Amino acid sequence: MKKIIGLSILILTALDSAEPLVVSPTTHGIIKKIIEEKSKDNSFDFKSIIRQTTLARDLQAADSARSAKANAATMERRRFDKQLGESAAGGGTTSLVSKAGIGSLFSAAFESGALAKESQGTITTFRAQGYGVYQLFNPPRQCPFQDPSCDTPSEITLRGLSFHLSIDNAKKEVTVPATTRVAANTTVPLLGLLGSGGRIAGAGARFAVLKRHIPTGEKEIKEWRDKVTTLGDVSKTRIEALDSLLEAMDAQPTVDAIHKAFAEEFAKVENNLLARLEKRYADNLAILQSKVDKADLGDVVTNYRASVRAFDDAMAKALEPILFKPALTFEYNHQQPANEVPVSNLRIIADKPFWGHSLGSSTAKSPQGLFTLNAALTFYERIPEGLKAGRLRDVQAGLQFSRQVGAAHWDNRPTLSFAGYYQYMKENAVLEFGTTAQTPIVPIPLPKPAVEILNTKGSIGIVQGKIEIPIGKTGVVFPIAISWANRTELIKASGVKGQFGISFDLDKLFAQK
Repeated sequence: MKKIIGLSILILTALDSAEPLVVSPTTHGIIKKIIEEKSKDNSFDFKSIIRQTTLARDLQAADSARSAKANAATMERRRFDKQLGESAAGGGTTSLVSKAGIGSLFSAAFESGALAKESQGTITTFRAQGYGVYQLFNPPRQCPFQDPSCDTPSEITLRGLSFHLSIDNAKKEVTVPATTRVAANTTVPLLGLLGSGGRIAGAGARFAVLKRHIPTGEKEIKEWRDKVTTLGDVSKTRIEALDSLLEAMDAQPTVDAIHKAFAEEFAKVENNLLARLEKRYADNLAILQSKVDKADLGDVVTNYRASVRAFDDAMAKALEPILFKPALTFEYNHQQPANEVPVSNLRIIADKPFWGHSLGSSTAKSPQGLFTLNAALTFYERIPEGLKAGRLRDVQAGLQFSRQVGAAHWDNRPTLSFAGYYQYMKENAVLEFGTTAQTPIVPIPLPKPAVEILNTKGSIGIVQGKIEIPIGKTGVVFPIAISWANRTELIKASGVKGQFGISFDLDKLFAQK
């Protein structure tokens, strides 16, 4: 656990130290034009190109990004659609149904108690999102918020891609005494991570085809901005108010400072001239932004701040249709249950949020309810020699209803869920043993090595009630559930079992910033 917290702090620090520049695409083009003209004529005076209107437009873009980022942080804290722990296909999961959402960077979970599986212990699951990992290794490529220049095919793909790895903390093989009827899921303590004799129990990837998130791509940004426009011409009103404020403040000193900074950069014999000019421009823009925030010019400032509030409200309301869109995710899982033949699980995950509700001081409604549907197939990756069995092991379906509960002013609320799960075992379960002389379920002596086919064809039905309790804004969540099943994968007998765990979501820490 200490290692995970330390790694999270390191990641957080690395990303935070690389805050992207706020330079609009228009200004980017202006600076490129200045460089081109300067290369043709070194005496070219570019001061007239940098105008107050350019500053006003970029300040509005910076304010827009700041407002949108604040909305993003609020909505991120309220999200309850992310799969943090092991997939529903796994052997230690607390979830009957996998959620469609993926994180933005990194999560870890420790879970115990999957009802349909007998031969696995406490499971540790690590998840990483493709674009978040990409950013860690390419800090200069981190993009300004709502910058469509990041809308490259590879980055669009990475935003929807995530990977996970699950580790079974139980020992690889546990011999069961002939006088005992206990499963070989003897576990180490919950936070033991790899524990004693831990092994990789599964790995996989998922891709979000339809996803809900704060707009990042060019099409999504345009959709959001178009919705802001349909709520009233608040953008035009805001930039007019900002123009009036800059005129009253006299923005000419900032124009002069930018001109001087550019002249200094042109005099240097260094590479990356465009990046250096953009940085100097952004530095001066940040200073001007600070002056605007502290300005005290009576009605001019009052009008400007009223336009800011109207624009912020419009952006928040325009976000609602995006938050209530359905999501669709495809997931692949390789599972290696203890003493069983390895299997592959293909899963389709769809969800639809509903019950919009405004919380706290927010003007935007965020989802409070969620329906999640799973459909999956499990295949044997290989058939042991001498056995006659089909590759398709089982089919699965699950439906879950989730509802956030708790005080209305809480951003990060507990989630109450009820789920139903159905699995049809088309083929019998196949057990394999290497060095142990007895099965992990019941004390049946077997030769070494051995293969055992259990009579397990038929239907499995499970119902579950679950609550996920977040701890403030830390990203720590405690899932607690209780389930009833008519049988399990290996034993045809009903049972009731509790599931519990702890998960850590690094996205929640970013949402505070």
